[in-house]
Amino acid sequence: MLSSYISPAVITSVEGRKSMMKLAERMVLSFCSGVGASTAHAWTTLSPMGPGPDNVRVMTRKSVDDPGRPAGIVLSAAISFWLPIPPKRVFDFLRNENSRNEWDILSNGGQVEEMAHIANGRDPGNSVSLLRVNNANSSQSNMLILQESSTDTVGSYVIYAPVDLMAMNVVLNGGDPDYVALLPSGFAILPDGPDIGVVVFRISLTPSSTPPWKESRPRSHVTIRDPRPGLGYEGGGLK
Repeated sequence: MLSSYISPAVITSVEGRKSMMKLAERMVLSFCSGVGASTAHAWTTLSPMGPGPDNVRVMTRKSVDDPGRPAGIVLSAAISFWLPIPPKRVFDFLRNENSRNEWDILSNGGQVEEMAHIANGRDPGNSVSLLRVNNANSSQSNMLILQESSTDTVGSYVIYAPVDLMAMNVVLNGGDPDYVALLPSGFAILPDGPDIGVVVFRISLTPSSTPPWKESRPRSHVTIRDPRPGLGYEGGGLK
C-alpha cells in the first residue's frame, strides 16, 4: 500500500526538513492571504437556510497555471465565533492529533497518527507536523495532512492541508516543495480576555471535489460542517 512508503521515522535528512518547513511556510502564507479580501476577490455573506451559523462567508477564486494549487475554481468559506473557553485550551485541543476526529472532516472519524514532528520555537505548541489518518476508507490511503501550529501572547493558529502521499515523499527526500498542490484550511484564535477566545475558522476546497481527497463524481454543492460542537461550544470535547 502507498501508506507503507512513509514510516514514523520519516525525516532522515536536513534537506527533507528544510523542504517540509518551506512547504509549511507556503501553506501558512496561502491561508493568511486567502482570509483577506480585495476588489477582485470579495467575501459574500450567505443567508441562513435553516438552523446553524448565520455569519458564514464565502469567496471563490480561479486557479490557472499555478503548480502550487489545484486548477479550477477554489471555494473558501469562513466563520468567526466566540468561545467562553481559555484560548490556550482551544489551541491545545485543535493541534492535538488525538482529538482531531472530533472536529475534522478529513479524519472521517478515524484515528489520526503523527508521522513526523519538527519543533519551530520554544513553546511545545509551535511545530510542523505530518499526520496520517488510520481508517478503513481506502480513498484516503494516498492522503496525508500537513499541519503547522503556532502560539504567542498575541494569538494562535492551527493551519493544515491535505497533501498527496507520493508528492510528500518527494519533499521528504529534499525535493522541490513548490509543486505540491495545497488547499489550506485552519483556525486563528484571538484572546478576548484570559478565559474567552474569538475563533476564526476557514476551509478551502474545490466544488468538484470533497475533502479528504477526490470523488468519483463531481457534486453541484458542498457541505461545510459547523466546527463549534467539536470545539466544545455545544457539549463537545473542551468542556
